[in-house]
Formats: sequence, structure tokens, C-alpha cells
Amino acid sequence: MRTASRLAVWVMLALSWGASEAADHPKNEVWLGFGGASSLEKSVFNVPNDIASVPEAAVSLGFLRNLNARHAIGFHLYGAYETTPEIAFQGASGSQLVRFELGTTNVGVRYRYAFARRALVPYLFAGANLVGVSIQSDATGEIGAYGASGCIGPGLGVRLGRHFMLSAEGVASFGNASWEKPPAPNSSSTDYDPSLLGGTVNLSYVWGTDALATPVPREPGVADSSLATAANGAAAATSGAGTQMSAGQVVLLEGMILLLSTPAFADDRGGSLAGVTAASALLGTAAGGGANPSSTKVMFFGLLSLAALEFTLGRAGATEQELFATSVVGWNAVTYFAYRAEQKAKARQ
Repeated sequence: MRTASRLAVWVMLALSWGASEAADHPKNEVWLGFGGASSLEKSVFNVPNDIASVPEAAVSLGFLRNLNARHAIGFHLYGAYETTPEIAFQGASGSQLVRFELGTTNVGVRYRYAFARRALVPYLFAGANLVGVSIQSDATGEIGAYGASGCIGPGLGVRLGRHFMLSAEGVASFGNASWEKPPAPNSSSTDYDPSLLGGTVNLSYVWGTDALATPVPREPGVADSSLATAANGAAAATSGAGTQMSAGQVVLLEGMILLLSTPAFADDRGGSLAGVTAASALLGTAAGGGANPSSTKVMFFGLLSLAALEFTLGRAGATEQELFATSVVGWNAVTYFAYRAEQKAKARQ
């Protein structure tokens, strides 16, 4: 379950649009967060019978300046770190067992768009970075790799009083890097893939609060929309409001479902995928994500059932593509039935 926290709370984003409006927003934010990540690098040293990068922890920190209630810019640092198991390393003095400290660090600029300023603040961010990779041991010293990367990810924040905010965010980071010299005497190349998929829980200190000049109109409730309808390309109507879900919101929701389903490719027979789905059910419910008890129960038990199905199919030998499709269809189905439960609850009122 080490990677189960990866993107686990994004179900809260899909359920947060009905939260009450916040009265203000801060000018400045600085945060520090920790979580987990997975790496796309499967051949660290570029040698036969090589090891893959398997991060043990992820970190995120940075500063943002809010230009207004929706737009913010700043800088950030995020990365993943690990200690490799002992491996037989062919050095200048022959073969020896060595443990390496491996870290990937991305430093760059970030743009964030907040979809609403409410008790919960759902947002999407993107960034461009310089990336540095370091691998070192007492026996071999330190070798670095350098390159560039880009990142994108969703997040959800909640204010804790006037000067603090708790948030959870996922990040998909992709880039290229090259070792400054071959990492092993028999390396076939100096290429290194610094791409990461991860998530962190962050604590922010905020200050310079500005009151909103005008109230932000209440936006269509995601809990009142059908992702099944959205998947067919139609706009989903919200109950009683006479409004429709925008194309951007549909794209965001389906994009998050795709992102939540990517652990299907973790090559662990559905373990990470089931963990992410189950953690989404638990954390989303703990955050009070549903608009009413009926829809919350549907999301909770529906996602737990989907997690059990994903785990069972993975252990039965389902392919990564089959697990991915199961997750995408399952998330859409659960959200649709949560929407129906919401409509029935409103009709009884």
C-alpha cells in the first residue's frame, strides 16, 4: 500500500463544487508537503540486468503569489527519493555489493488556476522545470544527471483558520535527463528518465488576505452531473438550476478519472490501482465530500467495490490495459449512480 496515497484524494475534487463560498483569499502562500511517487525509469545504470527506480518518498515545497481569486504564479520544488537494495556493482576495483542513494529533484515555475474559492478550493496547476538527478554511494561517490521537465496536476485545498491551509495534490511530471558521465563502466548510454507520477499532502502558511470584491457565482455542482452523459459527449444538466456543466469541467473530470486510473500500469497486478481507488473512497468520505449522505454512501461503497474488482482482476491475470479500462468505466459508473442518488434525495425534499 506504499503507493496507495498517490492521487488518492482527487475524488474530493469531483465532489466539492457544492461547498459554500469563502469570503476571502490570501495574497501569498508557502507550503511543504510529503507523499509518495512512482518512477518511469526502469534501467538506472543502462546495463544488462539493471534495476528500476522505486521511490520511497516524495516531497513538495514552494511559494505562490495569488494575482486574484483564481490565478496564481510562483515557484516550486518537488522530487522523489530512495535507497536502492544492495546490488552487485562493477566498479574500477571489480564487483562489489553497493547501496545507492537516488534522488530526482525538479525546480521551476508554477501556474495555478483555482476553479472556485469556497470552503474547499479545487485547482489545477502546470509547471516547467529544470531537473537534477543524483546517485551516490560511499564506494562510487556521486554522479549527477541534468535535464528539463514539465508537470501538470490537480489539487484540493481547505482553509484551516486565517493563516493555514491543508491541501492534497497529484503530479504527473515528464522530462529527459542525461548523466554527466556513464553511471557504470559498462553503461550503454547516459540517458535517464526523470518522469514521476505521485501525490503529496501539503501544509501551507498563507498571509495577506484580500476580501473578494464581488461574490463569486455558485458554479454547477459536480455531484449533480452525470459523467456517463459526459462520456457520451453531451452536456450534463444540473438539477433545479437550469444550468449546464461546461466543456472545461467535463474535460477536467474525465482527465482526473484517467489520471486516477494510471496506476493500472504500475506492473504490480492491480495492487496500486486498487489501493488508490480504496484510499479515494476513504479519504473522500472522511473529508465530507458528498453533497448529501445518499451520494456519499454510493461513492464510498461503489469505490470500495471497484477496488475489490480491480484487485481480483489483477490477481487473476488481467492485462494492464484491461485494468485501466475497468477503472475508467467503474469511476464513471459510480459517479453516475451517485448523481442519481443526489437527484432522488432532492426530489424527496
